[in-house]
Amino acid sequence: MKVDLHAKSGDPSTSHAAMAAFDEQVMAAAARHVVALYEAFGPMPDFQLKPLFDGTWDPPHSEHLYRQARRVAADNGRIVDTGTTVLNPESKRQQIVWQAATVHAPLIMLCPCCGHVLRRRAQQERVKAFMEQHP
Repeated sequence: MKVDLHAKSGDPSTSHAAMAAFDEQVMAAAARHVVALYEAFGPMPDFQLKPLFDGTWDPPHSEHLYRQARRVAADNGRIVDTGTTVLNPESKRQQIVWQAATVHAPLIMLCPCCGHVLRRRAQQERVKAFMEQHP
């Protein structure tokens, strides 16, 4: 998973230094963990994700690692905004409900003559048309 960590432009220099020193492998692992939680427990907002993450993530971590990991997972297309919000009972604010992305496996088709993998849909359609005309 690609990890692109950066502090906001208005954040203090300590935040920028922290992001520069952060271990990308740890963040990638945390993002994969977040995806696994969404796959196991279904759609949820951050206030439901946080206790699940805190209860299942072993290494010591900052209070907001779950949120950073969720952002990395979303940036990589592994989780998506459902388009709905729910009220956080503690903050009384609406929060986005996120869910695991459903990614379908790509269609892989081999050329019947040489066995070459046909990656482009246009190639696949030409071969299908040819095979239908020449059974």
